[in-house]
Amino acid sequence: MLAVIQSAGNSVGSLARRAWSQGARPHVLTKVIVLCHVQRLVIGCPARNAARKHCPVVIVVKGQVVDFIDKSAYKDVDLDRTPVIVPQCGHVQTIESMDGLMQMISHYAMQPDGRITRLKSSSQPFSCGELKACPVCRSSLRGVARYGRIVRRAILDSSTKKLLIWANKTYYPLSQQMIAKEEQLLSSRESFVAAPTPPHLRVQLLRIEGSRATYLDVVRSFPSYQSRYASVLGLRSSINLFAHRICSDEEPFTRLFRAVIQRDHQVDMANANSTSTGIMQTQGHVLAISLLIRCDLAIFTDFLALRLREVPQPRLRMDLSAARKDCQDLIDNAGARGQPLQAIEGHTFWARCAALEIACTGNSQSTKRLLEGADYHLRYAVATAEVYEDQTKGMLKEIHQARRLLDDGRKLEYEICAEERLTTTANIASGSSPLGKWFTCAIGHPFTIEGYGLDVAGMTCPQCGDAVIVL
Repeated sequence: MLAVIQSAGNSVGSLARRAWSQGARPHVLTKVIVLCHVQRLVIGCPARNAARKHCPVVIVVKGQVVDFIDKSAYKDVDLDRTPVIVPQCGHVQTIESMDGLMQMISHYAMQPDGRITRLKSSSQPFSCGELKACPVCRSSLRGVARYGRIVRRAILDSSTKKLLIWANKTYYPLSQQMIAKEEQLLSSRESFVAAPTPPHLRVQLLRIEGSRATYLDVVRSFPSYQSRYASVLGLRSSINLFAHRICSDEEPFTRLFRAVIQRDHQVDMANANSTSTGIMQTQGHVLAISLLIRCDLAIFTDFLALRLREVPQPRLRMDLSAARKDCQDLIDNAGARGQPLQAIEGHTFWARCAALEIACTGNSQSTKRLLEGADYHLRYAVATAEVYEDQTKGMLKEIHQARRLLDDGRKLEYEICAEERLTTTANIASGSSPLGKWFTCAIGHPFTIEGYGLDVAGMTCPQCGDAVIVL
């Protein structure tokens, strides 16, 4: 509300009293605009010292350009017909000029006088372009309620892009190093000669149970194997650090996605999904957990193979149920986020855990149950790979290697599908190129397509194969 008063210093802390601009005395009009706590514009006499202590004072020069459309100065603007907006930075602009900058007509149905009647569409990812700012000083416009929805959408998109670019940039080299370390462990297994194991360790009962971290404690307890696993354990620490950080960084996005999905179900929206919510799904945490489980299994498989070669009948008490639960959690999370590649990895990891337990415990009551469970997971993995053939290239070979571990018994030998995994990780990294144009699919996966300008209508999401949403 615009008001003209005679005593800004006495009235600035309260609601501005209405007055007719044409009825104001000449000495009332000054060059000072005082922003009150009640968000009223007070045009009046110079603010006193008491007013300055409680409210920011904005000095408006009459010759200042406040309309970038027709280059009108403040002194030429009729405030009764053309309202102005004063952002937090204090650079006054007309509503028409700011509406054009924020592209309000693209988001709202508006009347000729600038009043908003309704939303044109729901807020979709990457629909607001770059984050708009004050045209004079580039300060944030987040405090202007009229543009809050557009600004918050742009901030959410910008922060999501930064998170995805960082996550994939960190994940790709870690995945490459993991492939190299796993190949090194397999190729050097036959030629590796460990120092003689102390007698008390040769007859000691090994308890391999609990979390995956306790399995690595067992490996560290053997001094003769420390040199072999020093570098890969260092890589494991880096992957674990990445997993904890990405989990923390993704938590706000995950909470927001779940809250909007819950809201959609509460209002009984038809076919409520991520498209209706306009919230994107991040994938970094699932990628990090999958890579961490792969690293743990590579270390532990190699360690058990060497131990079985040194002591054909070791004293073991093994229970990998916690590791299998981690694999099942990976399958569930990947399935909920629409990531078939990581879901297949979870199925193969479950089968590999079962193969390790069967190889070390021999014929037991749980062997049949483990075989049945592993067979189910591998069959499900094959079915998923056939449905998402383009997104899971090379995974059939990895499924075959997991089947080989089950069939070969105590040998614990398998091959690394290095070329296929390098291609897969490269595809994941290319999905967040800073040089590409950002898109989302129907499930909400954000990704980039380079060489924008081509027809993207027929392209699909590199993660789940759904169609690209073209805004």
